[in-house]
Amino acid sequence: MATASYIGVYSSLTGARRLGGGPRKRYWFVWDDLFGGYIIQPLDAAYKPTGDPFAISAEEFTQNFKIEENIFVTPLVKLEVADRSGKTPVSQDIPKKPAKPESKREIRQRQEAAVALDRSLREEFATAMNRLQRGEKTLAINAFEHLAKHRKGIVPAHKHTFTYFAVNLRKNHLPVMAFKFYQRALELSPEDSNAYFNMARIMFDLGNYDGTKKHLTQALNLDVHFVEAQKFLDYLDNHRLTKSRKSGKP
Repeated sequence: MATASYIGVYSSLTGARRLGGGPRKRYWFVWDDLFGGYIIQPLDAAYKPTGDPFAISAEEFTQNFKIEENIFVTPLVKLEVADRSGKTPVSQDIPKKPAKPESKREIRQRQEAAVALDRSLREEFATAMNRLQRGEKTLAINAFEHLAKHRKGIVPAHKHTFTYFAVNLRKNHLPVMAFKFYQRALELSPEDSNAYFNMARIMFDLGNYDGTKKHLTQALNLDVHFVEAQKFLDYLDNHRLTKSRKSGKP
């Protein structure tokens, strides 16, 4: 058994409409299940659980859920993950008193911790890049892998850090490692059209054209005026058509 890592309150959009025309939000507690997916629990308008936690895939989570950065509520239970595919049992480790809302001081301390973590991650990355440039590729790759898996203390603002790492790795001809960091950035900003565009670019580098088209389409769904994404999608369609003609396939 492993304890899942609670990452915050997220929202998804329902089919119902608010008075005034906008879609209604549904709120959820969200945990990282430690195996590449997420565990969610539905909440009511007062942020109290209305059902049992259940697991969803990282892809479904990325496409449909958005962090609510201004909602500071924590669950009263700890979750333990049995395995990658099974249901998630809930332990009965329930505090006697509900958790108090964060004070301004606690919020400031959390923000300072995020900044300190950002600095630490960038220092680790710089060290790994120096190793790569010295020809110590194995040590560098191991360090990059370690950074890509870092979860503790990560907040949505760290999407910029992971994107910075990905850009540098792509420039240094390490597309597989770049993909892992772009993926982390996308997890932290699932409604950011640029994050989907970046994923499309690296997937194209890796020869995954279906994945490229899927992420470009999602970028355009989020921003219909994303000119670069539309041009890339048009190029991709023409590129695949040209390859098909050369190979003699219909």
